[in-house]
Amino acid sequence: MTGLRAGWGGVVALAVVVSLAACSGSGSTSDDATGGSGEPAGGTVQDVREPTAPPSDLTPDASAEGDEVSVGGVATIRVPAGAAAEGATDGDEVTFRMPGADAQGLPVVQVAVERAATSGVYEQTWVTENDKKLNESISDFVRAPVEWPGSDQSVVITWTEEVALQDGSTTSIEGLDLLVTGADGNLVRASAYAPAGALDGSSALAVVRSLTLG
Repeated sequence: MTGLRAGWGGVVALAVVVSLAACSGSGSTSDDATGGSGEPAGGTVQDVREPTAPPSDLTPDASAEGDEVSVGGVATIRVPAGAAAEGATDGDEVTFRMPGADAQGLPVVQVAVERAATSGVYEQTWVTENDKKLNESISDFVRAPVEWPGSDQSVVITWTEEVALQDGSTTSIEGLDLLVTGADGNLVRASAYAPAGALDGSSALAVVRSLTLG
């Protein structure tokens, strides 16, 4: 597959007012989720936090066309010609609006590094899953394990969300987050967003698939 199952995401400041929680939170569990004990109810930490969905069929594609962009010296992506950078492109977070982006700035890609992350991929995405499943604007949420070169622990999250626009209307977007573990405990998150139904096969998804650690 060149792509997906179904979705979630980080924060993108574009024409679409997207307020999706980033994965770089503390990863701490709430009393509701742990029964007040600090350990998730219904099983061990590993049992509860490990994704239970079938493995994602998202696959890496290091041969993707485009210019190579380093993200914090931890990972690289390949960005197609004509993509528009949103802000700096030489730090620990980069955002690119894809060629032919619509009035809401979609499709768009955001890649970020969390250095020496204090919580792992499973823990962070488990906390996110619990939060997102309480959000009535989000549907088709899936958190699945995935194999990624150079990463000991990797997860794909996909979802669909009704998002408020600046003019007061709403639009339906589809998102995908790939989270991988890099060297020295660094966590890398690559996020792709597109209009609902248009993410699979999109240029944004191609950029995420080009993510290479090292």
